[in-house]
Amino acid sequence: MNIPTPNCNFTGKTPMIKKYIYKEKPAMSEKLLNEILTELKDVKSGYETMKETLNGVKSDQDYMKKTLDDVKSEQKSLKETQNEMKLEQASMKETQNEMKLEQASMKETQKLMQTQLKETNEMVHAIHHRQEETDANLEALSANVQYMMGDIKELKEGQKKQDKTLEGLSRRSVDHETDIHSLKRNIK
Repeated sequence: MNIPTPNCNFTGKTPMIKKYIYKEKPAMSEKLLNEILTELKDVKSGYETMKETLNGVKSDQDYMKKTLDDVKSEQKSLKETQNEMKLEQASMKETQNEMKLEQASMKETQKLMQTQLKETNEMVHAIHHRQEETDANLEALSANVQYMMGDIKELKEGQKKQDKTLEGLSRRSVDHETDIHSLKRNIK
């Protein structure tokens, strides 16, 4: 049995071609050869299409790898930004804690100031009360001084009266003496 083989590089992977090759026929017709050639051209065209599709898939895969690398780079950048934000948050929390400590210190200072203000107010009230007592004492002293001034004035007026009376008595005494001297002279 003689099987004719066509003049081509055939691998025998297509079932249609196997059917033609392994049938026992004495000679291949030109029609059959044309069909085989057409089939081979279709297979070659399919292979080229598949090759182009594979190249497209490879191109898409390369693009996807590049996109994936870009995404990974973006993720890395986002992680760095996220870490920076965490550091900033930690710094802000630290600042917030410092502010809370300062606020607590300010509250303590404010309480101390309020206590001191209360003590100062109490002192001012005590001073005011003593000032009122002092004012009352001064008023009493002033009244006493005025009363004494009145007494002194009365005493001065009394003294003046006494001085006038004394002066009058003194003149009378001088007049009496003069009269006594004159009478003594006259009696002698």
